[in-house]
Amino acid sequence: MTTNLISKTSASNFEDTTNQLRAAIGARPLKLFAEIDHAKGAASIDIDLAPSTLFIFGNPKGGSPLMQRNAQMGIVLPLKMHIYQAQDEVVISYPDILAVADGFGLDKTQQPLPNIAAMLDGLANEAAGK
Repeated sequence: MTTNLISKTSASNFEDTTNQLRAAIGARPLKLFAEIDHAKGAASIDIDLAPSTLFIFGNPKGGSPLMQRNAQMGIVLPLKMHIYQAQDEVVISYPDILAVADGFGLDKTQQPLPNIAAMLDGLANEAAGK
């Protein structure tokens, strides 16, 4: 099964990784729309879940042109990055925007897609401490 996700292992612990991602998003012309603490939600119904936080962020300058080309891109926009604890490692996962766009019939070589892909890679690397 293909998931169209890119995953990277962080060199830092969960808390530092989430803080580093917040800082990396804040250092760019991006808006952090939401931060969803899955573990906190699970705890509210007495389920123990390892640390797991979803970040939802974006910039209309990047996303809007993609949705003009194919409105279905709105299901994957704004952008998302998921940080979670998996046994002894912290993982950062995010959609492979080029593969997703290709699946929607968009030319993955046409801007802003390559810039968005590079930005996501940079955010993940900064959050991972790499």
